[in-house]
Amino acid sequence: MHDLGQAFIAACRLIAGFDPELIGIVALSLKVSLSATMIALMIGAPAGAALAVTRFRGRQAIVVVANALLGLPPVVVGLLLYLMLSRSGPLGAFGILFTPAAMVLAQTVLATPIVVALVHRATAALWGEYGDVLRVDRVPRRVRPRHRRGRRDPDRRRQHPRQHPHHDDGDRARDQQGRAVARARPRPDPDLAEHRRERRRVRAQSLGGEIVG
Repeated sequence: MHDLGQAFIAACRLIAGFDPELIGIVALSLKVSLSATMIALMIGAPAGAALAVTRFRGRQAIVVVANALLGLPPVVVGLLLYLMLSRSGPLGAFGILFTPAAMVLAQTVLATPIVVALVHRATAALWGEYGDVLRVDRVPRRVRPRHRRGRRDPDRRRQHPRQHPHHDDGDRARDQQGRAVARARPRPDPDLAEHRRERRRVRAQSLGGEIVG
C-alpha cells in the first residue's frame, strides 16, 4: 500500500512538472490513436455507407462479418500481426515490428469493423426514411446508388404516378406525334355544315309534302 502511494505521488509530480519524457509518451499515444482512427474512418465510412444503400450478392454476409468483428479480441489481432510482421512472416521484410507503424496497423484493424458497423446502421436508417424521396427527386447517380442495367425501380411510378405519366421516351415521342397530327387536321367549315343541314331540312319537307299529297 505504501508503494502504491509513492507511485501515485511520483506520477503527480511528473504531470505537474511537465516531464519531457512523459509528454513524449503521451504525444506518441495520441499520434498513434488519431492516425489509426483517421485511417479507419477513411476505410470504414465509405464501406458502411455502401453496404447500407446498395444491394448486391453477398451483402448480408459482409454485414454479418462486420458485426461479428466488433468482438474481435485485441490479443488475437496482436498475435496475428506479430506472426505477419516478424522476420519469418510474409511482411517481415518491412521491418516495422515493435514500431509505431505496427501499433497504428493493429489499432486500424480493430477500429475499422466498429466504424463500418456504426456507419451502416446510421445510414440504413436514414436511407429507409429518405431513399424513396431521393429516387423520386431524381438525384444524380453520383449521389444515389446505381441500379442494375435493364431494371427500373418498381416503386417509382406506383407511388408517384402523376409525376411520371410516361413509361419511357418512346411513349412521350408517340404522344407528341399524335398531338401534331391532330393539330394538322383541317377543321370543318361552319358555313358548309350549315348548308348541308339546310339541304337536309328542305329535302325532308319535300318528302313530307309528297307523302301527304
